[in-house]
Amino acid sequence: MQSLLALLGATVLAAIASYYDIKTRQIPDWIWALAAVLAVAIWQKNILKNGNLMIAILIFICLFLLAYYRLLGGGDLKLISALALLVGGSITTAIAAGTLLQLGFAYWRMLKTGENMWGQRLPLMPFVFFGLVAVVIINLFTKISL
Repeated sequence: MQSLLALLGATVLAAIASYYDIKTRQIPDWIWALAAVLAVAIWQKNILKNGNLMIAILIFICLFLLAYYRLLGGGDLKLISALALLVGGSITTAIAAGTLLQLGFAYWRMLKTGENMWGQRLPLMPFVFFGLVAVVIINLFTKISL
């Protein structure tokens, strides 16, 4: 029950962040802070036992390298790390699905406009949001827990 609640909370926060990412190309700090507070509220003492903290730290380190080379925004870095604290390993599935969606969209856009696929600057959070939606659907309708 806690993991489903965490996934639903993460999905709602990712939807809000997607709106801001598309509209302003920035994600407000209150969204990732709310994700971290929600993680602590849901998991309380289990946050160290369930491995979410270690996953969040590892994801932060990996994404920090991308942000350092300006391949990822700071808001994306902070929010995805906070979502990892909230949902744990499920965030890796959401990121993978989101990245595949983003590549597919960039390829479609390249075919449509002729713009270089690798030069496009697309917001990341809408794609991570759809990845989280996929994880929620998989968790609701199957016995597989991602």
